[in-house]
Order: sequence, then structure tokens, then C-alpha cells
Amino acid sequence: MEGARVLVVSYRRDLLIRRAERLRQAGYSVDTAGDQRQAEFLLRHNSYDVAVLGIAVPEEARNRLAKALDQFTPGCAVIMLYECSIRNTELADAVLNSESAETDLADAIGHLLAHRSEDHARRAAQ
Repeated sequence: MEGARVLVVSYRRDLLIRRAERLRQAGYSVDTAGDQRQAEFLLRHNSYDVAVLGIAVPEEARNRLAKALDQFTPGCAVIMLYECSIRNTELADAVLNSESAETDLADAIGHLLAHRSEDHARRAAQ
């Protein structure tokens, strides 16, 4: 879904810049946050379709952000990136290995948004 709003959170600036650029090239409107405080500020002042929580985001911050997304932006899909293993995946709509994230992230976002659009259309038809 081109033009969808995406929040990318990563504590590693190089990954943050690279992921945001790829998503912009894919047609998404992207905001970035380099830490939990910045992400929470953006969540309070903007609405997002998808949030991507990077591998360098500490577990506690990742879990708090996932819960804040649910509070401030209901319906926002959450994608968590991981390297080896990850806990609390029930807080995410999708979980991607960081090695494939560079190529698969835009596709995963498109798939999540399309699926949500289908769900909304089905509910509206009922």
C-alpha cells in the first residue's frame, strides 16, 4: 500500500537510515526514531499504519513501544526484527529475521496492510 505511514525504530543509526530509505523508495511515508523517547513522542503526535522495531531496540523498550502503539495508534501493525531469537512475539503482527529484513521489509509491510484492508472490507460487508 503506497503512501502508508511507517515508523521505523532502531538504536543503530546506520540501520535506521538504510531501512527508512528503502521503504521510502518503495513508496511509504517514513518517520524514524533513534530511541524509545523519540518513538513515544512520535506516537503521541502521529498516526501510523505500521511500526518496525529493530534488533538493537532493547527488549524492555521494544515491549513498551509495542504496548504504546496499541494505546496511541490502535490498528497499527507491528513488525519486530530479530537476529537469533526474540521473546514476546505475541506483541507483533510479524517477526522478521534481520538478515532478510533489508529485502523483505517492504513486502512484509505491503502484505500486512493488504490483509488488514481485506479484513476491514469483510467487516464492512457484514
